[in-house]
Amino acid sequence: MTRKVQPDEVRKFLEELENFLNVHGYNKGVKFKRKRIKRLGDTNWEYVLHVTAQKHNTYTSMEEEDYKKFSQQHKIEAPIGTIFTHKSKRYKISGYSRKARVYPFLATSLSNGKCYKFSIKLLKRCLDNQGLNHS
Repeated sequence: MTRKVQPDEVRKFLEELENFLNVHGYNKGVKFKRKRIKRLGDTNWEYVLHVTAQKHNTYTSMEEEDYKKFSQQHKIEAPIGTIFTHKSKRYKISGYSRKARVYPFLATSLSNGKCYKFSIKLLKRCLDNQGLNHS
């Protein structure tokens, strides 16, 4: 028989799990960060971890690696971390999402820190208008 689990119990357990993974992953150059916890019912929870691998003493996320690979395919020359403007708001290129076919490019807003998705065409236009895409 399953019992109803309290949210605080789940969060505490998941924090301990995340800490355990980070302690043991540190020597192998792997870092874990909680992305989201979602309650699916009385006894079911969804827990998503963001995993990054260390490369040359810095951590590189899967989205950053994908950006390097797929930005070349789409003829986008701006490196990751490039700051651009769209509708008077400033964004920093942060990655590429393989799952998103229509809006695959990820950019973080400098004003609120949230991550936004951009289409290939829109990102190219923003970068070209500001002279940041040297293709």
